[in-house]
Amino acid sequence: MTAALPNILAPLLVLLLLAYIAWRLRIAATIDLAGRVLYVVGALLLFLAASWQWAEAVKDYRTWFVVTAYPLIDLAQFLIAAIALALIAMALSRRETLHRDKEQELQLRETHLSVLTNLQQDGRHRHQLLELLNMTLKEVLVPLPNCVGAIFLMNRTKRQLILGAWHGLSKAEIAALEHLSLDIPMVRQSIELGDPAIAGSIDGGAAPGNSELIRFRSTLILPLSSGIENIGVLLLLSEQADRFGRSDVRSLAPVADWLSEKIHSARLVREMSLLRQDSETATLNNQELVQRLQAASRAYGSIDPIVQFCRSIVGMFGSSEVFLGGVRDARLVFHGGSEAIDDLTENYRVALLEALERRKPLVINQEAVDSGGRSRVTRSTLLFPIGGDDLIDALMLRREAGPFSVDEKDLQTLSLMASLGKLIMGQQTMARRDLARRVGLEKVLQLLRAGDRVLSFDTDPTFLSRHLSDLLPIGSLLLMLVRNDKGSYHSAVPALAGIDMGDLCVQPGESLIGQAAVNRQPQFAGGRKSVESGLAGMDQTNRNVFEQLFGEEGPADFAAVCPVTHDNKTVGLLVVFIRGIGDAERMEWERLLTLAVYLYSFLLSVEATRKRSMALVSEMPVDDRLAQAVNELNNHLSAVIGTADLASQREDLAGDVRLQLVSIVDEAERAAAIVKEAVTPLHSGGSPGAAGAHPTPTLNDIVSAVLGRLHVSAGLYLAGGKAREISRRTSQIGPVPFAEEALTEFFEELLNRFAAVSADDDIITIATYAKEEYVYLDISRHRRNFPPVERVADFGQYQIAEQAFRDHPGDVFLRHVAQGVCYFAADRVSPSPAYLSFKFPAVSESSTAERSGSESAVRVLAIDDQPVILDLIAAMCQSLGYAVVTAQSGQEGIRRAVSGRFDIVLTDLAMPDMSGIEVARQIRKLHSDTPIVLVTGWEANLDRAALTSSGISDVLYKPFRIEQLTDLITAAAKSK
Repeated sequence: MTAALPNILAPLLVLLLLAYIAWRLRIAATIDLAGRVLYVVGALLLFLAASWQWAEAVKDYRTWFVVTAYPLIDLAQFLIAAIALALIAMALSRRETLHRDKEQELQLRETHLSVLTNLQQDGRHRHQLLELLNMTLKEVLVPLPNCVGAIFLMNRTKRQLILGAWHGLSKAEIAALEHLSLDIPMVRQSIELGDPAIAGSIDGGAAPGNSELIRFRSTLILPLSSGIENIGVLLLLSEQADRFGRSDVRSLAPVADWLSEKIHSARLVREMSLLRQDSETATLNNQELVQRLQAASRAYGSIDPIVQFCRSIVGMFGSSEVFLGGVRDARLVFHGGSEAIDDLTENYRVALLEALERRKPLVINQEAVDSGGRSRVTRSTLLFPIGGDDLIDALMLRREAGPFSVDEKDLQTLSLMASLGKLIMGQQTMARRDLARRVGLEKVLQLLRAGDRVLSFDTDPTFLSRHLSDLLPIGSLLLMLVRNDKGSYHSAVPALAGIDMGDLCVQPGESLIGQAAVNRQPQFAGGRKSVESGLAGMDQTNRNVFEQLFGEEGPADFAAVCPVTHDNKTVGLLVVFIRGIGDAERMEWERLLTLAVYLYSFLLSVEATRKRSMALVSEMPVDDRLAQAVNELNNHLSAVIGTADLASQREDLAGDVRLQLVSIVDEAERAAAIVKEAVTPLHSGGSPGAAGAHPTPTLNDIVSAVLGRLHVSAGLYLAGGKAREISRRTSQIGPVPFAEEALTEFFEELLNRFAAVSADDDIITIATYAKEEYVYLDISRHRRNFPPVERVADFGQYQIAEQAFRDHPGDVFLRHVAQGVCYFAADRVSPSPAYLSFKFPAVSESSTAERSGSESAVRVLAIDDQPVILDLIAAMCQSLGYAVVTAQSGQEGIRRAVSGRFDIVLTDLAMPDMSGIEVARQIRKLHSDTPIVLVTGWEANLDRAALTSSGISDVLYKPFRIEQLTDLITAAAKSK
C-alpha cells in the first residue's frame, strides 16, 4: 500500500499544479482563445497521463495485458505527457508573446497620449489653421518612424479635398497628393462612413497615370469629422508593408477627434468673425439706406420732386449722377435727374434704348483705349427697370472710371429705390394733372363769364385759341382753322412760330382734322404713332406745313381736333398738339378741351340767338331759324351740363375740382334759364309732365352743399373748429324718407362732432352707397398712408337710432334721425370712434331704379340727330347701369324699335327726316305699352292733347340733369 501511494497522489498533484498555474498566470484573462485551447488540451492530456498511475496501483495490473505490452504502454504514457507539456509550453509562450505585445501597445498608446497631451497644451495658444495642421502632423509622426503624412480639408461647396499640411514628402509626392480625389473608393468610404481605414498603396489614386506614390505600401486613413459635418482626412503613409494596425487606429483616433474639433472651432470662430463683420457692414448699409430713404421721401414736398429724389441717391454704389428716364414712342426721354444731361452720343442713346426695352437690370460700360493700348471703362451706367404698368421707365445710375458691381442684395435695394421713384413720378403726374384740372376748369369758368361780352367767330376767330394758349404745357402747338366759302379750312393767323401758314388748306374728310369737320365730333390721337397715322392722309403741302411746325422732334404725343359749331354746321377747328404726357393726362385734356369747345359753341349760339330775337316783335310767331338756333343752344347746354355732371360723379376728384365742376353746371343752368326766359313770351302751348322738376335732394346733395359751405382750399374743410382734410367716396344713391332740413342739420352736427374728437393728422372719409334696399352714410377716420375704413355695411352691428340715442344721449346728432326709421352703428372699441355709420331705407322708386340698373334689366332707345346728345344720354345711362341703343334719325329709330323691345324710348322733337311726334306714333303702333319721352329744348306749339294722342307720356327739356333722366327711367322700370 505504501508503495502504491505515489501512484495515487501523482494525478492529484498534477491537477493541482495545473490549476495553480492557470490561476497564477490568469490564463483565462491574459491569453487569447487559441492559447486557452492549447493550455486546456495539454492539461487534459497531462492529467490523463498522470491518471494512468491509478491503474498501475491496482494489484492485478500486471495481469491485464501480455508482458510485452507494458513497455509500450509506458512509452505511450510518456509520449502523451510530453505532448501535454509541449502544448502547455506553447500556450505559456503565446501568453508571453501577447503580454509583450500589450506592453508595446501600451507604450505606443502612452506615446500617442503624450502626443495628444502635448497637442492639447500647445493648442491652448491661438494658432492659424495651417499652423495648427502642421504642428499636429509633426506630433503624430514622432512615434511613427519611417512614416510620412498629410492632412486634407474638405471644400464643402465643391466637395473637393484640399491639401492643408504635409511632412516628409518630396515635391513630386506633394504635387501628386494635391490632386487626391474623393473618387478613390477607400478614401470616399472612410469619409462617408466616418470610420478609419487601413489599406495598401494608393498609387494612381491621386491622378490618372501618376506613380509618384508607388513607394508607399501601407496607408492609414483617419477621417476628420465633427457631428455630421465632414471636415477632412488625416493620411499616414509608410514604405513598410502592413505597417499600420488596429492599435494605431485606436491610439490615433483621439488625436483625429481632437484635431476635428479644433478645426471646427476655428471655422466657427472665423465664421462668427465674418458674420460680425457682415452684421456691422449691414448695419452701416442699413443706416445709409434709411438716410437715403428719408432724403428721398422728403422729395415729395419739394418744388421739383424728381430732381430732389435723384440727388438723394447720388453716391449709392459709387454713382456720380442719377436720372429717371424711359421710352415714349420709341424715343428716349428723361423725366429728371440730379443734374442736366447733355453728353449723350447717338451710339449711347441706342444702347440705352435697347437696354430699357429689355426691362431687366443691366450695366452698360463705355470703354476707351489709353496711351498704352489698354482698354479701360470710362463710364458705367446701371439701369434698373421701374415696372408695374405698360410704360417703360428705369432708374439710371452713372459713374466715372470703373464699372458697377452689384449683388443680389444691392438689387433689392435698387428695387426699393425704383419703387419709391415710381411713386414720386406718379405723384408728380397726379399733381400736374390736378393742376391742369384746376387751371383748365378755371379757364372754362372764365369762358362762361365771357358771355357778358359780344362774341363773334366771324370777326374774332382766334378768341378761343388765345383764351386757352397759356393753359397748354410748354412746347405745345395750338391753332384755329377757319372755314372759308369753299368749305375748306385755313389758318386763322398768317404765321405761327415763324412759319408761313398761308399754304395750309385742309379739305373736309382729309386726315384726322378733316374728319372732325365732317363728323362735328372731337377727334383725338394718343401716342406718336397714332398722331402720325392721323396725319398720314393729308395733302403733301399741308403735311409739309405740319412737319415745319413739329421741327426736328417730330410729331407730338397727343393730338386733339375739336370742331366749333354754329347754326348746325362746323365753322372752325381747334387743333392742339401736346408733347410728353401720359394716358391719364390725355384723358383729362380730352375732357377739358371738349368742354371748352362746347361752351364756346354755346356762347356763339347765344349771341346769334340774341341778335335774331332783337329783330322779332314779341307778338310775331317764332320763325324756323330762331327755333333752330334755340334748339342748338339747348344742345350745347345739354352737352356742357351733362359732361360736367358726369365728371363730378368721379370718386378720384379733389374737393376743389369737384366744386369747380358743380360751379360749371350751375353757371350753365343759369344760362339755360336766361335762354328760356328770353324765348318764353314767344312760345305758345303747355308742356305735359313734370320731368323738368328737380328731384328730392339725396344725401349726396346734402353732403355736397354742407362741404361747399365749409370748403377752405384743396381738400381742406372747416370742421370741428379747425381745418380738416376730408375725402369723399360717394356713389349713385336715391333719396331717403327724411326732410332736407333735418338731414342737413344732422350731417352738420355729425361732421363737427366727429371732427372734434379726431386727431389733427387724421383724414376723414365720408362715404355714401346703397345695399339691399338701404342707403348708407359712413364717416370714418384713418392715418395718412393707411387705407380708409371699408364699408361698415359689410361688418357693422346696427341698432335702431332711437334706442341708440337713449343708450348714448351724448350722441346728440342722433336726435335728428331718432324720430324716423334709421339704424346706427359705431366703433365701440376705440376710445375715440374710428367710424360711424347710418342706414336709411331707400324710397321705393330709387330702390327700383337701382335694382334695375344693377341687373342691366332696363333697355333704353335714344333717338336724336345730334351725336353729342346721343353720346350724353348713352354716358348717363351707362353710368347708371342701363343698356342703351342709339339712332341718329327717326327712320333708324323706328327700325331699331321693330327689331327689338325697349323699356323706354327717348326721341328728339326736331329732326330732319321726321319729327319726334311722328316717330312716337309709329313706335306706339309697334309697342303700345312702351313709354315714350319727347326730348326738346324748344317749347313752341306743344299741345298736351296732341302729345298724348301720339303716345308721348312725358317731356324732358334740354338741358337736363342725371337726376331728371333717372326719374324717367325709374318710372319706366317700375311700371314694367
